[in-house]
Amino acid sequence: MKKVSIKTWIVICMIVSMVVLVGCSLGRNEAPRYFGEFKDLYPNQYASFISGGTVKDADGQIHSHAATRFHTESSPVLQDIGAPCLSCKTGEFNTLFERYGEDIYNMGYSEISGEVVDFFSCRTCHATGVPADGAGAVLEPFVRFASDYIANIDPKIAACGQCHNATCDWPRYLISKDMTLDEAAPYRYGTDADSLRRAAEEDGIYIRYDKELLTPLFYLGHPDIELFMGSKHQQLGLSCVSCHMPYEDASDGSTFRSHNSSGSPIYNENAMSFCLTCHKAQGIATTVEMRNFIWQKQKEMADREKECEEKLATLRALIIARTNDGTVSEAVLAQARESYQTANYYCVFQHAGGRSPGVKAAHSADVMRAYLKQSIDILDQAIAALR
Repeated sequence: MKKVSIKTWIVICMIVSMVVLVGCSLGRNEAPRYFGEFKDLYPNQYASFISGGTVKDADGQIHSHAATRFHTESSPVLQDIGAPCLSCKTGEFNTLFERYGEDIYNMGYSEISGEVVDFFSCRTCHATGVPADGAGAVLEPFVRFASDYIANIDPKIAACGQCHNATCDWPRYLISKDMTLDEAAPYRYGTDADSLRRAAEEDGIYIRYDKELLTPLFYLGHPDIELFMGSKHQQLGLSCVSCHMPYEDASDGSTFRSHNSSGSPIYNENAMSFCLTCHKAQGIATTVEMRNFIWQKQKEMADREKECEEKLATLRALIIARTNDGTVSEAVLAQARESYQTANYYCVFQHAGGRSPGVKAAHSADVMRAYLKQSIDILDQAIAALR
């Protein structure tokens, strides 16, 4: 065998090291297919986006869009859902949808993961490839389900709403019933909780079946856009980016919008300063006071949500007990199950997929409180009927 020179070994080692480093990088961060198009033109926006991938939130976790690949591939829930989870995890889903059609909703994640280079990127919100053209909703199937809805809302809200909406579970349930996406119209009755539930019931959309209570329990994604539209902040002309993507100062003295959009505004001084534009009228003078004000509202919402969850647990236990002891009629039990289903739906809907109770209080506090009140009122009546 021919002897390999030291120089050759050095070259081989360098190549192997580069391959390993690139492989680790692609597994740990977002692969820069589309980033390369924009990072030199928009260095500040790019840097702010990437920075979120290293910042832990109050719960000790990194929730940044810059870590979407990691979240997707490390989540047992998303892995169980399979390829459909990519419909709001990557701007490349549209390419996959064109390639596989509706069959993608029956595919496992591993079947297509190797085809996805870029997860959350500029093109997820900037469909034209020119960020200066502005943002908007671009992803299937939301643009199909919500075309009329999108046409009448701020494009910046639609861009966020294409992932943060109540319709994300519709496609995979429809496909499992041999229905096509063109047969779906989740917003046909409206965008409030009752209208969406009516459509979900008709289409057979529910997240799980409670075998002990003998009832389906509806859970419609994370309805951030549905809750935010009509809120006080939206009526004042604010959009999601107003607080989640505040203006920052660049080193050259110019300003730009932060693209760490998944970071909490509470920990962003510029975001808190922006809030004071209106909240000073309430006597809130500093960003510290603004932060404390928000935390107090979150706590109030969390306490109300906890009350709701405790009463849900009480009613569930009572339904099971009365089913076993036979002390109430089947008609009363049926009404109690319906009450549990409805109360649970309202409680979960207002929570909007928040990582902790009350965390989204600033999005639409009045509407969230109203849904919690409806839930608690229903629970109180049902619990009284079974005691």
